[in-house]
Amino acid sequence: MIAYLKGTLVHKTPTRAIVEVAGVGFDVAIPLSSFEALGAPGAEVRLLTYLHVREDALELFGFATAEEREMFTRLLSVTGIGPRLAHNILCGSTVHDLRQHIARGDTEALAAVRGIGKKLAQRLVMDLQERFAVETETVGSIPGAKGKVAPEVVEDALLALISLGHTRDAAQKTLQAVLAQVGPQEVLTAEELVKRALRNV
Repeated sequence: MIAYLKGTLVHKTPTRAIVEVAGVGFDVAIPLSSFEALGAPGAEVRLLTYLHVREDALELFGFATAEEREMFTRLLSVTGIGPRLAHNILCGSTVHDLRQHIARGDTEALAAVRGIGKKLAQRLVMDLQERFAVETETVGSIPGAKGKVAPEVVEDALLALISLGHTRDAAQKTLQAVLAQVGPQEVLTAEELVKRALRNV
C-alpha cells in the first residue's frame, strides 16, 4: 500500500497531478479541492494516497488532506460506489458540505452534487447518516467549538486526529485543551488546530 507521495509537482489539472518521486513520475487522480491546495508546478508537495488494484490496471488517488481521503474511503463503503465515482463526487462538492448534507439527511442537496443521483443520495444517507450525525453532534459538544473557532474547523480537526490513529475520546479531550488556550483574536485553520493538538499529546 502506498500511504503518501512526497516529491516535486510536475504537472496538474483540476482532476489529475503528476508527482515526481526519486525520478519516477506518478500520475495521480485528485479532487478539485486538492488541486486548489497544491502549488504551482515545481513545488514540493505531499499527497496522501489510496491505491486501487484492478485486474488490468493500478489506479492511484491523491488527497491534500486527511479529511479528503477519509471521506473518499467512507464513500467507498457505500454499496455501488467505486473509486472513480467517489473521486467524481469529491470533485463536485467539499468534504464539509458532503458531511453536512449526509448528517442532515438532505437528499435533495446530495442529488444536486455531480455524480450523485436521487437513488444514490438516499443510499448515502441510509449508510452514513448515523455516523456523520454522531460526529457532528460530538463536535458541537466540545467546549470552545462554538465561538473562538468555527464549528466546521473543529469538526475537520477532530476527524483528522481520528484518521491519524487517535481514539475519539482522546481527540476530543486534546481539542478541548487546545481550544481553551485559543486567544480571542486568533483565527485558526483546521491544520493549525491539529498541529497544536499533536503538540499536546
